[in-house]
Amino acid sequence: MKSAHSLLFATGLLVGACAQTELSQQTDLSIATYRPTPNALAIAETRAKQYWAKHRDEINRGTRYLAIESDTIPSANIPDLYYRLTHSPGVNGSDVEEYRVNDDIDIFCINIFDTRTGRLVSPQGYAVVDEPAPGSVARFGKYVALFIGTGE
Repeated sequence: MKSAHSLLFATGLLVGACAQTELSQQTDLSIATYRPTPNALAIAETRAKQYWAKHRDEINRGTRYLAIESDTIPSANIPDLYYRLTHSPGVNGSDVEEYRVNDDIDIFCINIFDTRTGRLVSPQGYAVVDEPAPGSVARFGKYVALFIGTGE
C-alpha cells in the first residue's frame, strides 16, 4: 500500500511539473515596451537575418518569430520599475531583491524578427529582466518566439 501512495505522489509531481513547464512558456517575460536606438535596431535586424539564413534548416519549419536582444536598458529608463518588477509574472524574486538593495538591475531590450518577411516586426521592443536560454521558446508581449540571444 505504501508503494502505491509513493507511485501516486510521484505521478502527481510529474504531472505538476509538466503543467508548470507549459505555463511558463505562456508567461510574458516583458515588463514594459522600449524603443532602442536606430543603430541597435539595424544591428539586431542584420544579426537576426544572418542567424535565420544560417540556422533555418535546423529550426522547426513552423517557427515564425525569432526574439533577439537588441540593446541594454538603463534602469532609469523604465518608469515605475519597482512596481513593474513586483507585479510581473516573468520576474523572479531575486531580481526584485537586487533592485531593492542596489537600485539598479540588468534590463535587456528584445525585438521580434519575422522569419516570413525577413524584417523586425516593429522598432518597438520589449524590456526583459530574465532572458530565457538561447534556443528556448518564450513569450514577449503578444509574440511567442524562439530566443536567439544576440544572434551571434
